[in-house]
Amino acid sequence: MEKRESIKKAYLVGICGIGMSALAGMLKESGWYVEGSDKAFLPPASDLLNQLKIPLKKGYSKENVPENFDCYIIGNSVSSSNEEAKYIIETTKYFTSMPEALNRFFLSGKRVILVTGTHGKTTLSSSIGWMLKEMGFSAGFFVGGILKNTFRSYSLGDEFYVVEGDEYDTAFFDKKPKFFHFSPEILIINSLEFDHADIYRDVEQIKETFLELINRNPHSKILCSSEWDHLKDVIKRSGREVIWYGRGGESRYKPLEFKNEKFLFDTPEGKIVLKNKYLIGMHNASNLSGLLACADVLGLDLKKVVSVMEKFEGVRRRQEFVGEVRGIKIYDDFAHHPTAVAETIKAFRVTYPGSRIVCVFEPRTNSSRRRVFEKDYISAFGHADIVFLLPVYGSLNTKKYEVFSENFIITSIKNEGKIAEILNGYNDIFKIKARLREKDVVVFMSSGDMNGMPYSLLNALQNDNF
Repeated sequence: MEKRESIKKAYLVGICGIGMSALAGMLKESGWYVEGSDKAFLPPASDLLNQLKIPLKKGYSKENVPENFDCYIIGNSVSSSNEEAKYIIETTKYFTSMPEALNRFFLSGKRVILVTGTHGKTTLSSSIGWMLKEMGFSAGFFVGGILKNTFRSYSLGDEFYVVEGDEYDTAFFDKKPKFFHFSPEILIINSLEFDHADIYRDVEQIKETFLELINRNPHSKILCSSEWDHLKDVIKRSGREVIWYGRGGESRYKPLEFKNEKFLFDTPEGKIVLKNKYLIGMHNASNLSGLLACADVLGLDLKKVVSVMEKFEGVRRRQEFVGEVRGIKIYDDFAHHPTAVAETIKAFRVTYPGSRIVCVFEPRTNSSRRRVFEKDYISAFGHADIVFLLPVYGSLNTKKYEVFSENFIITSIKNEGKIAEILNGYNDIFKIKARLREKDVVVFMSSGDMNGMPYSLLNALQNDNF
């Protein structure tokens, strides 16, 4: 009788993030036995883990850690004081990070397309991964959001892998940026601005990080958005040849117009129209120009590419339509950086020219809850008609003099003659409801789920005869 190969086993500490749950899913679907732990299990990651029937342990304890597993993967949300992480390291078990595990177990021997940058990574990487699969390739992807077409943030593949990579720390035991772990055939840099104020002192340090990424990959084909002066400086310093896309003058793939669910592009093959009813705004036109550039570099037929992209439904929490009551439309969006906030509001302004745009914003990321971007947020919110701010998330963990001031922002917006208010928390939806009228467009913006606040407002409107 032929001896059966034993099943490999992996244990994931901090399993309930988007990236870690995706990795867990990839391991499970490729034949591994997987277990994991986290301090809490919340949708959408928990939904995926439950669907895959992965055993979960709530809370961190060394008693949770199984013995004799092949691999222990520690997420970047886990600190050095974590009881499970300390036990794993002290008992010299084989442990690694999420990016290194992804690279080792899935990317080896594949044609890797790495999508990086401050903005638009998830939309661009998702669209490329989905497009390749629709074009008939065996393409895997690993991205920071859930595709509406597949209800997954990942896919397995044998030829291509499209990976969303960022410059944030890998783990407490590996302070290198996550994207240093990958060796792409195609490197896409979609934008470059100051972000991650908790680990980078200024934009110059971020530029140095991207320059090192380029230098680490001397054989990669490089595609860059032409809209970012900091990125142009990095490319100049690198001395590398790149293919430009986006709204800048250097672009070979340039978005010209977004109107009536149609994107118009100028490309080396002439004018191209891409129809899509799920994506809006010129910022998404720029993202899609990156997709066209990537497809052309791969030698794909751009007419077929734009045809399959009609069916791309986008990514959860990226300008996601929640519902409509009496002409009031509600959207849920991930925007948190002031540039993304401004671009998103402008996109809704163009899409709904006769409507008031109501913005509900939560300062939640390590950068957005610091004062460093206050003036930029005031400018960004200036594109909205009404602004509501939630309290700074976790502000007690930040030094008081560094904390984003809701009062300063609100006062500044009111001084411009606009309506602006501070909310008392996630349950304070009636303050929003009192301001609404027919044809308003309400856009919730946060890097978190806001405790389901967009859906709470929808339910309140449905149950009220205002």
